Amino acid sequence: MKPATKKVPGFSERLKESRIAAGLTQQQLADMLGITMRNYQRYERRESEPSLFNLVSLSVILGTTPNHLLGLDAEAPSD
Repeated sequence: MKPATKKVPGFSERLKESRIAAGLTQQQLADMLGITMRNYQRYERRESEPSLFNLVSLSVILGTTPNHLLGLDAEAPSD
C-alpha cells in the first residue's frame, strides 16, 4: 500500500501562471531545470512536486519566490 501524500494546494496553478507570465514554454523551463518535459508537465498536472533544489531553481528562473509558488505569501497569519 502506497503512503498517502498531501499535495500543496494551488502549487500547479501558481507554477503555470508564473511560467506563462515569464513567457516560457514547458519545454524551455524543463530544459533550464535539466529535466524532461514529461517530468515538468507532472508538476503542472499535480502528479508530482519538485525537489527542494528544483523548487528554488524554478523560483529563480521565474523571478518569484518559493513562498509564492507554495502559496505561503498569501496566507493570513494564524493565531
